[in-house]
Amino acid sequence: MNSITRKKTEKHGMYGTPEYIAWMNMRRRVMPNHPQHLDYFDRGITVCKEWEESFIVFYNDMGKRPFEDYSIDRINNDGS
Repeated sequence: MNSITRKKTEKHGMYGTPEYIAWMNMRRRVMPNHPQHLDYFDRGITVCKEWEESFIVFYNDMGKRPFEDYSIDRINNDGS
């Protein structure tokens, strides 16, 4: 099963949750046509293949957002 098929068939019941929205936004930001491509894609920022292909893998690694005002970011935004 390829990643596109897996995304369409993966069942996790978390669509619309803060964690799912964070995952979707993280993936979108690194696309070349995203409005902020200069801040992400053009700087070479990527998402690892495992997180790109599966929300479940992302969620298993990151877990539930501990507080409402938490967000995901790079530790060193100017590093590699």
